[in-house]
Amino acid sequence: MFGLKRYLDGSFTLILAAAAVAGWTYMSEGADDPAVLKDERVVTEGETLWSIAEHVAEDLDLQREKALYWIKEENQLQDTTIHPGQTIKVPAEWNGVASD
Repeated sequence: MFGLKRYLDGSFTLILAAAAVAGWTYMSEGADDPAVLKDERVVTEGETLWSIAEHVAEDLDLQREKALYWIKEENQLQDTTIHPGQTIKVPAEWNGVASD
């Protein structure tokens, strides 16, 4: 009887610890992810959000769509419209991989 109680208490503690770690991981992801360092870039004539995302994706070995999504979210863009002279944030490092 006491062995079962000790086993159940240990299992509950393990489940509680796992839930705490999972919750912390979920809450810590997002735009302020420390694994994503930010840089600023001034948009030049002829550049599009897609071309910038493609360049960033190539430098950081990401999917273009993921880079595009990050740039739109970080700059609070409603669509993909950008203008020459506009300063936008772009990822400079992703998961420890630095860009040139």
